[in-house]
Amino acid sequence: MSTALKRRLLPARRGSLNVRPTGRMLQYNANQQFEVRSGDVDLVVEVASAVEELMREGISLTSQAPDFLYTKLDEARISLMADATRDAKARAEQISEAAGGKIGPIRDARMGVIQVVAPNSTNISDYGMYDTSTREKDVVGVVKVNFAVE
Repeated sequence: MSTALKRRLLPARRGSLNVRPTGRMLQYNANQQFEVRSGDVDLVVEVASAVEELMREGISLTSQAPDFLYTKLDEARISLMADATRDAKARAEQISEAAGGKIGPIRDARMGVIQVVAPNSTNISDYGMYDTSTREKDVVGVVKVNFAVE
């Protein structure tokens, strides 16, 4: 194997070849890892499925299932927290009315974690969850709101 070919296959500090000259090449192995990012989720799923076809054709490769990321979380965060705060107020009003009272102004409000989970999932964490295995996602925001009671 030529020195130029060795340099192209194995850049400096990434590995080494143990070559014993035989005058013939029996096999050629190449490894390449890559990542695909696209907003076209259907295309990514289609390409990931095509890997199986390559394997049936005898091409040896390793594949992982795609990760599906929710990329609009920053945009959704404020409205998500506003919705959670409105829900907290409605719940506090129901509890207070059931006890014959009335809620007053907010005394304290704190934003909690955001959970990005598979639909209908019950998985939660104090540090938040971020499911990447499903295309569809439920995004849940948590707030802690303390109201004055009148």
